[in-house]
Amino acid sequence: MPRRAHLHFFATALVAWLLLVALSCDEGRAPTGLDLPPLVPIAFTAGPSAAPQGFFTGQSTVIGLSAVLTLRPDWAIDELRAYRVDAAGDSLERLGSLADDGNLLTGDDIAGDGRYAGRLPALSFDTPQTLRLRLLALASGAMGGEAAQWSAILELPVSAPAEQAELDALLDLLAAAEAQWADLIEGGMADAAAKTEVAAWLAGQPGVAAGFVAPDGNTVWLRQATGLTAGVFLPLWADGPVLGGSDGRRGQPRPAALRTPAPRAPLAVAAPRAGGQRAAADPDRVGSNLALVLSPFHAWLAGEGGDPGDAVADLLAEAECPHFAVERRRDGEADLAAFANLAGAGAVCLITHGAQLDGERVCLASGETVTLDGLNARYWDLLGSDPALALLRVDGETRFGLLPAFLTRYAQGLPNSLVVVAACSGLAGDGLRSALLDAGAGAVAGFDDTVGLDFAGGAILDFWTALLAAGGTAGSAAAAVSPAVDPGHAQAAFQLAGRNALYFGAGLNNGDFELGQLAGWSRAGDARVVTQLGAALPQGGFMAIVSTGLGSAVDSGSLSQTLCLPEDADTLRLAWNLFSEEFLEWCGSINQDRFDIWLVDDAGVTHPLFRRRIDDLCDQVTPAGIAFDQQPAEDDAGVYTTGWRELAVGIAAHAGRTVTLNIAVGDIGDSYYDTAVLLDDIAID
Repeated sequence: MPRRAHLHFFATALVAWLLLVALSCDEGRAPTGLDLPPLVPIAFTAGPSAAPQGFFTGQSTVIGLSAVLTLRPDWAIDELRAYRVDAAGDSLERLGSLADDGNLLTGDDIAGDGRYAGRLPALSFDTPQTLRLRLLALASGAMGGEAAQWSAILELPVSAPAEQAELDALLDLLAAAEAQWADLIEGGMADAAAKTEVAAWLAGQPGVAAGFVAPDGNTVWLRQATGLTAGVFLPLWADGPVLGGSDGRRGQPRPAALRTPAPRAPLAVAAPRAGGQRAAADPDRVGSNLALVLSPFHAWLAGEGGDPGDAVADLLAEAECPHFAVERRRDGEADLAAFANLAGAGAVCLITHGAQLDGERVCLASGETVTLDGLNARYWDLLGSDPALALLRVDGETRFGLLPAFLTRYAQGLPNSLVVVAACSGLAGDGLRSALLDAGAGAVAGFDDTVGLDFAGGAILDFWTALLAAGGTAGSAAAAVSPAVDPGHAQAAFQLAGRNALYFGAGLNNGDFELGQLAGWSRAGDARVVTQLGAALPQGGFMAIVSTGLGSAVDSGSLSQTLCLPEDADTLRLAWNLFSEEFLEWCGSINQDRFDIWLVDDAGVTHPLFRRRIDDLCDQVTPAGIAFDQQPAEDDAGVYTTGWRELAVGIAAHAGRTVTLNIAVGDIGDSYYDTAVLLDDIAID
């Protein structure tokens, strides 16, 4: 059966109508959607997006643009233009073009994958303003006819960069606010009155538009006229240290040692590619057994009786079926980049200080200290009506703090994850909970008010221990937390939002790549998820590509996943399609790029399952119609492809064991001519 039987979804009359659609686009004016026919063969499915996200005045900046386009069958993009437009979408000037040609110099990694990229000429601005960009796609049909489609408008701010003196003044202001509050408390003023007075003092400072106290009374905030938000975390300890401040001067005796978890039992075990009907994904199964445990205040926690993140990481690392690959980050390692990397993880545990901003939003402190370079690098996330970041002073140090919008921007594609937020007021409002669930989390657990360190540590250990017990689900684990309410502080309750039946499976995760990312897989070198490669399409919406050097990788790419094979496991099945520049001119030479699949068992023994080299396939390939590099066409014979192949290899000898499945593509003989393998529908029968 062919890779995709082209669907004729237009009736003959409609096709004839489309042939009459002529390109009528005045470059002096960008037509709105009303200027285009209601049915066009082009759609912007992602973007446009830009890097960087804004400009600084007085600096010449090269901006990279990208977008993902979808076309109807038998249509092709002729050109994708970039325009500067006004607020109404009318074009002011043409700035350049985007292409899907694999040209690294213009930002495109892979030719023919549907993602278009380009770099615009350097732009410079003298005054703050808003730069508006828009893309125009021009397409033609194989049966004739032309069409055009405009993208949405992309707005990029232009602002003056922050200066060191400005940052120093802000940091000094936060320190002064903290000192003033401490003096008022020492003088006998009530905590609430002291914070109200400090907030009023902040509001009167130059460049400050507002000063206010958070609803939970723990944090005093200021908002600058620029829109930047900064706060001082000032919880008054009443019953020992909290996950909302670390000033031991106001503390009670150190908390008791964290609870030791009880022993647990392991869990029981362009045309779609031709293939059988896929089983529907289990909506209650987490899509990845990669675990991420972040403790931005590990050193402080260690001095207060122990960091519960260490115990959680140990629980996950010691689990057998399901098996977890655990990434542990402490203190400065738990920076903004670590929080932005949540998307591939199925098990997430965040242990940090939480500062309520308003009734819906809480700010989670990262491990990244504020510097001028860091501030300007993240400037655009600090501004706007719904900023992604704020500055938060905790225990004498100002750090970047994450707001819910940060997760909305950077954590999209969570693989039905289970996320535990051990922080004060993490679930007090709907902001953080909704941001995580909307980003793909299956369930979110945390605390609804100021929470004591001892109670929080014990609660999350109870939760993870029960979850990893035989038959554990998010709901049963939440029910195992005892007590469920902090007896001290504000009597914060441990809460669960999302799917009560959520659980971790022991078998293969994301074998069809329909999560739209490599969640569940560990990767090295060049490996990613794509929606197409030239005319090659997945059975569903996504497939993986592993290569020797497309994009930034040098000479190899690999995917691996550790899983527990069922007792009746018999066959590993997958679909593969190999593309290479080494066909045909390098057949019979030393240039023999390889494609390998193998298992490593729980004793560390390697078991090869499948290998193909260039010479094995030279008489079985056809032209792919795409290019991998930028050399002149006459210098090589181009890219050839095997077409989709089905692989079924016996693995009954390993049934019932924990194994690591490895898939790799590597260079042999050279690092210039590239090879790539598409993968789809990996399954264990």
